[in-house]
Amino acid sequence: MNAPRAARPPQPGSAEHWAAWLDRYGDDYATDDERRAAYQDFQANLATMQTVFHLDAAPQ
Repeated sequence: MNAPRAARPPQPGSAEHWAAWLDRYGDDYATDDERRAAYQDFQANLATMQTVFHLDAAPQ
């Protein structure tokens, strides 16, 4: 019997991803501006890591 596949995580940049990121990291920042800046840094760093390591979109 095959195990069910895990739900795919939300795509970075989507409203669902932003909400999940806020749930996990939002309390680390004092203001909404700091949260938005940190999320933008996360997205830039993710794009850089994907480029450096030649990673495609999330595995299917």
